[in-house]
Amino acid sequence: MGDAETEKDIAVSGVLVTVITPTYNQGEFIEETIKSVVLQTYKNIEYIIIDNQSDDATEQIIKRYMTQYPNIHYIREKDSGQADALNKGFDLAKGSIVCWLNSDDYYFENSVIEKIVKIFNEKEYIDVIYGNGYCCDKHGNILYPHMINTKHLSLKYLNILCPILQPSSFWRTNDTRLKNEYPYGFDWVFFRELFINGLKFFYFNEYLSIYRMYDSNKTGADNWKRRKELYSVVRNNLGKFNIITFCFYIIYLFYWFSEKTGFSWLKSILRKAIKLIGGKI
Repeated sequence: MGDAETEKDIAVSGVLVTVITPTYNQGEFIEETIKSVVLQTYKNIEYIIIDNQSDDATEQIIKRYMTQYPNIHYIREKDSGQADALNKGFDLAKGSIVCWLNSDDYYFENSVIEKIVKIFNEKEYIDVIYGNGYCCDKHGNILYPHMINTKHLSLKYLNILCPILQPSSFWRTNDTRLKNEYPYGFDWVFFRELFINGLKFFYFNEYLSIYRMYDSNKTGADNWKRRKELYSVVRNNLGKFNIITFCFYIIYLFYWFSEKTGFSWLKSILRKAIKLIGGKI
């Protein structure tokens, strides 16, 4: 091995990466999440787990892994929402590279963070790395690939959608924090703020994570409260008197009417229409 390669490996190993996992009663999934972090080939990882006082097996699972992996830092206390828990983690993070991994998601392979650190070391001008992922069901069965459309990384699209797959994103530490008033869309608002602040994004065309989609998680539920919040975000971005804002408002009203009346078929049709239109954007 040459001196240049040795120096490069030393530089990679010297970067501390902070991974943050917020959790509440995710004992069914969190062990797979933890394993995907602690078994990474890159070892200089600070792993912070923020637990909103779970009353299932979560605490026991975390403490079992803490005996094997001293880089796990476990905080068990009440929070006012997922964004609040993550912000606590951001404030505690010592790493120069930060990310979060929800307690029902996991990394696609054990070399993900090693690859990410290598890119950050080689491309000092970039601030955020984002990549592809897979969606799976509650039992871990892959449903479909989530490929990123890089043309969506512009303010035009960030005003109406989130083009970043959150568990497949990593960034250099900064002072931007999540907004707890958006329990469904705080990641979207966060990435839009990073973009507006002038941070440089880099698309890494590989699969980096697997995220679960099921009826009881926030995105999978896709209820009228979520749609109301998405409308609120778009209204803040584009203004009240905008045709796209109006469309989001109509979608929210249809969801609300569907759930209040029990006309679930109406929401099902609307979902298909949204998916069809979204695929054309």
